[in-house]
Amino acid sequence: MESFATTCLTCGRRLRIRSPELLGQIVACPKCSGMVQIPQTPPSPADDPAGEAPQIAVGPAGAVDSQAITQDSMGGEQLDASRLADPQQAGDSGVFNETALPAATDQAFAATAAAPAAGWQSDRTRRVRQIGMIATLAITGIVAATTAFIFFVQRWQQEQATNAPNPSVAAAETNPAGEAAPAAPDPATAPEDAAAPDTTAASEGAATPEAAGEATPPAAPEADPTTTPPADPASAAKPPEVREPAVPVNAPAPAASETATASMAAANDLMPETILGGLAEDPAAEQKPAPELPAGLRKYTSLLAVGGEGNDEEARLESPPTVAEVQIDQPAAEAETASGPAAPVRLERWLGFEVALEAKAAPLSQWARVLSQVSGVPIAVDIASLDAAGIAPTAAATPPAGWQSTEAVLAGIAASVGCQIRKTDSLVIVEAPTPAITAGLETALRADDLLGETSDIMARETLAALVKQVTQADEVAIAPSGEVSVQGGAGDQWITALTLEGLRKARQQPPRLAADRTARWLAFNDGFDWPRVTAQESLPPLDHPRPVIALVGQLAEANAASVVFAWSDLWQQGLTPQSRAMPWTHRVPGDDVLQQILRPYELQVRAMSEDLWWVGSQALYDRDRAVGLLQLPAEAGERVTRQLAQALGEENQEALPVAYDPAGGCLIAQLPRFLLRQLPALAETP
Repeated sequence: MESFATTCLTCGRRLRIRSPELLGQIVACPKCSGMVQIPQTPPSPADDPAGEAPQIAVGPAGAVDSQAITQDSMGGEQLDASRLADPQQAGDSGVFNETALPAATDQAFAATAAAPAAGWQSDRTRRVRQIGMIATLAITGIVAATTAFIFFVQRWQQEQATNAPNPSVAAAETNPAGEAAPAAPDPATAPEDAAAPDTTAASEGAATPEAAGEATPPAAPEADPTTTPPADPASAAKPPEVREPAVPVNAPAPAASETATASMAAANDLMPETILGGLAEDPAAEQKPAPELPAGLRKYTSLLAVGGEGNDEEARLESPPTVAEVQIDQPAAEAETASGPAAPVRLERWLGFEVALEAKAAPLSQWARVLSQVSGVPIAVDIASLDAAGIAPTAAATPPAGWQSTEAVLAGIAASVGCQIRKTDSLVIVEAPTPAITAGLETALRADDLLGETSDIMARETLAALVKQVTQADEVAIAPSGEVSVQGGAGDQWITALTLEGLRKARQQPPRLAADRTARWLAFNDGFDWPRVTAQESLPPLDHPRPVIALVGQLAEANAASVVFAWSDLWQQGLTPQSRAMPWTHRVPGDDVLQQILRPYELQVRAMSEDLWWVGSQALYDRDRAVGLLQLPAEAGERVTRQLAQALGEENQEALPVAYDPAGGCLIAQLPRFLLRQLPALAETP
């Protein structure tokens, strides 16, 4: 294949193609690295521009094509075609091949000369232009900023000059008629017995001519030679901003006493008669007795040194209550996390997602956690209602088979253990139905064992009043058969059953509810708090973030426990079923892993029992109510009740859900946990 030439459209360089493998390819220009399209077929000699112009063969056998020399390499100079065409000028050194240099004309060489592309410029020129543009913009910005600064400074100076007072204008305002002001008296020339200015007469006399609207001042009285001059000559000077009445130029200078009197009269006219703007005190006015202080303020007169009739009563300040009487720890405040509350839940839409679960039995709490993680809906388990109905939170539940909506699957799982689901605005709750709670508490809501053999009406009313005081129910009645009826819902029945179980424990009667149902909600003497979880087993190392609830559930399973989440509280702390974490678990105890996972949300894990964990905030836990019993004498029970009322600001002690059982010798109360844990300390306070 014969070589042919093509042109780079980027830099205009002529390229010689000698290899047939380059036909139809896109290659990089050796000059500018631009892409050059090689024709599929070589051009014919008639179409080849290189054939129309003579070529200069440089080197042996024409190794270099002169058409590939660009205008940059020529340095911008025009070649002399006649000199290149003359072999004598090139010499006989063998570098130029005379036979390869045919005759050419200036027009032929000019036609073959490579012209640069339109708008082409060298790198150096481009850099110079960029530097110049940047310098121009910088100088322009500096000049504009300087001009604006000078403009604002000039405006500010003009405003200051405009607002400055003019001495001539001020003098004209002081003496508008242009008349001469009266001369000030000279203390050196005043007689020694000149009279002092009488300010009382000026203040009580007639108003000044300016106030009365008169144009002529009063006649100046002659100075009394028997009076003494004022001690301070400056006191006779005219006060600032006080206009003096016009005085004729040829009028005699007023005396010192008259000048001071007129000045004080003018000043008194410009000021209120008293500081509070009321009437001035009249020395001749009748002195009225001070009003008597109210009875509640008389005890403070000794502190304020207030005298007067009726106010000489001795101060009787009530001593504040002692620290032991009011020292009650407050519940934990709601923590503010960095993320804040989570976004609202799209409950209906998320519950409509279809899922298919393996029909395999698993704990109810575990299915609630899995469905929360899959659907994104927070699903809580009401442990109190399950304990009231006698349903274990870890009871084995089986999901329905096939593809169904998340709501249908959850309802099927709850129904398999005798529970139901209830939807709120932000979460779904798995709870025991009311009939199941009533059936589960039937034996506990009987007080025949507490009444004994003598089940008279007095004993029933006394016991009913005690239960009503603790439960704060609307009505509690005990039938002759010992059946206890409570007016209220399932929650009131559960609290009543716990109260009766507490009385049985205090009176050493056998319980009627299993201990695993009441241990989480009923405490005796101590143990009012659920202990913090001490997880021994940890997690394997993680290589990617995982959902927080899945990590906590995996830790619980590793420590032979299940976990329930207080979603009503977790959602406010910013934790959602999709929240992820990646704790460091390599050689780290399970307790530390839990802290790494839950610390950003200010949450904690407590053991409701040996096989059940609870996840929530300290604020929610402190406000959770439970029933507590404390054995102590009757006098101490009354003192503790009084201290609780004082600490809670409750004047009526009967409004507190606290009562003393004489038969059991204990104080029984239904209070938040932060108050229950302080009952032993209050009982020890003298």
